[in-house]
Amino acid sequence: GDNIFLLGCSGGGHMALLMGAFAPELWRAIKGGCPVVDFVRWFEYYGRHNSYAAELEACLGAIPEENMALYRGRSPIFQVEKLKDLPIYLHHGKHDGVVPCEDSKRFIKLMEGLEAPEFYYDIFDGGHEQYPPESFRWFDRLVNMGGAGIKITG
Repeated sequence: GDNIFLLGCSGGGHMALLMGAFAPELWRAIKGGCPVVDFVRWFEYYGRHNSYAAELEACLGAIPEENMALYRGRSPIFQVEKLKDLPIYLHHGKHDGVVPCEDSKRFIKLMEGLEAPEFYYDIFDGGHEQYPPESFRWFDRLVNMGGAGIKITG
């Protein structure tokens, strides 16, 4: 993946990270905004009778207690070892009411613990939102300058 980038927010951020883990050789970089990184915790966050939990159960054919391995296998937080060598930029609003920011903070700690060489993050003072122009500027820097730039923190 010389210049193939993945960009997604929320469930799209989840899928971008998961695709990065499943086929890291295909991607130049990944940008995930407010991503769902842990299906088990997301299911618990919403509770059994919420529409998101029901959708997870319908997609995966079980609730976490019935098939924990399946939920973990579909959760980027359990795939960090496969993601550590990819340029990744994660951003998450600390007031997100849809996807808990705490889950992204756990993901960040794991990636930092692996000393991922090109892992960048921004925990910003906002909610469940993304800023595509910022994402495209980062991708452009990767293409034109050969690097991801500076580490962004919040």
